[in-house]
Amino acid sequence: MQLSAAPLAALLQQHRLTSRALALALGLAPSSISHWLRQGRRPRAADTAVVAAWLIAQGVPAEAAWAWDAGQKEAGSGVHSRSGQSSDDDDTEDNTMLMRRQPLGQATRAWFQLTCDPFSRDLERLEDVFAPPDARYVTQSMWSAVRDGGLLAVVGESGAGKTTLLDALEERIVQTAEPVVLVRPAVAGMEASEGRGQVLRVAHLQEALIHALDPAARLRQSPQARAEQLRRALIGAREAGQRVCLAIDEAHAMPQSTLRHLKRLSEIKRGLTRLLSIIILGQPELGVRLSERAPELREVVQRCAVVTLDPLDDRLEAYYQHKLKPAGVDLGAIADRGALDAIRTKLGMGVKNQRSHAYPLAAGNLLAACLNLAADIGQPAPITAATVGRI
Repeated sequence: MQLSAAPLAALLQQHRLTSRALALALGLAPSSISHWLRQGRRPRAADTAVVAAWLIAQGVPAEAAWAWDAGQKEAGSGVHSRSGQSSDDDDTEDNTMLMRRQPLGQATRAWFQLTCDPFSRDLERLEDVFAPPDARYVTQSMWSAVRDGGLLAVVGESGAGKTTLLDALEERIVQTAEPVVLVRPAVAGMEASEGRGQVLRVAHLQEALIHALDPAARLRQSPQARAEQLRRALIGAREAGQRVCLAIDEAHAMPQSTLRHLKRLSEIKRGLTRLLSIIILGQPELGVRLSERAPELREVVQRCAVVTLDPLDDRLEAYYQHKLKPAGVDLGAIADRGALDAIRTKLGMGVKNQRSHAYPLAAGNLLAACLNLAADIGQPAPITAATVGRI
């Protein structure tokens, strides 16, 4: 692969960085870097993202750390990874989002002295849930919806932790013996149209609520009778001192007609008292559907509060530390600073014109893939930027 590296050589000289240090970071022989800088023979391990991450870690401004390769990208000469795919911004995003679940093998756990697979183990206590400030705000908003009634939408990317927060809410209700009935309708196979899967209709929601409040109840057949049956069941629960909350996961796959009916369900009252709280959770498509540009859902949009789960970004290391604690290791023992910088780059953090995908699932899969690779090739801990660059 013939690529000019003169801008990189100049950048190294400008910031008093040596080619030997770059070679060490990339896990290459110093001669490989020398050939590259002098003759343009770029090693395959010299992934643009990894080199940029290392430069940033050495104090090079981010813009300059990426600019050295800009001319090559504009010329269409894109750097190729082991899979032969271009490592431009779009591919970095796709590879991150499409990465499969990465369970740690027994050999990997032994290699890094992990007592468990920290990214696959089930959460057993509320303390196991990673709760940065934005997640705590979402949790508080969910609890407020349960306590005060109303309609709340929780929006976040796949793997952002929406379902985990809902599970934590349910666990809190159980542990504290709160007088709350949390109803979670089955959403397996749910799609927005019958041509693609099962459609969740308002009748199904009524059925789930009625049976949660009275398992022996016989459902009324007519829509009017069933609506009144639900209202009476909700009144009975409130008279017994219970609050009722309907929580629907994967709500981005709900048909428009059902979304529109949520407003009417949330307005079931006895006098001035709301009898039902509703929380819906979904991917960013749900946020788009509930935007002000959706006039067909305006009656829902005007009444639905929306909270968003943000990517981890500057809390990435804290997340890793939290997940690794049950495994009995410290983050610094398995990944050095360069590796963490390279992980940030691969997740899109601080990358120009690219949005961050540093969500818990993607972040965990990426680090697990790096650990598995290091164990496979016998690389001692901690992993480096070169390891991340090979993923």
